[in-house]
Amino acid sequence: MDGRIPSNVTFDPEVNHLEEFAVIPNLARFINGDPIETLRRMATADALVLSRSSYSYVAPILNANGIIIYHPFWHSPIKEWLISDANGSVSDADLIARLECWKRERSDLKYA
Repeated sequence: MDGRIPSNVTFDPEVNHLEEFAVIPNLARFINGDPIETLRRMATADALVLSRSSYSYVAPILNANGIIIYHPFWHSPIKEWLISDANGSVSDADLIARLECWKRERSDLKYA
């Protein structure tokens, strides 16, 4: 990492706090899977919350119909994405508007 990380780092799954996502009904979790399959799932997800990584940034570019929540980092968002604040929150009004638009788009796809 070009000298930015001074020593070896171990990622411990215990610090991920994935249990915080248990409040989301019907959430499908896919953890530590094949990278290509993971990218395919992310690129076709109905909703996707991006992490601050170039890997997760690629998927929503390929995802034409999903709701994307972007947290600012070195890559710029696409105008259709919802942008979270420093705490990871998005505007309720913006989310509702995007959900209504998404619902209409999905409905139109059924009859195309």
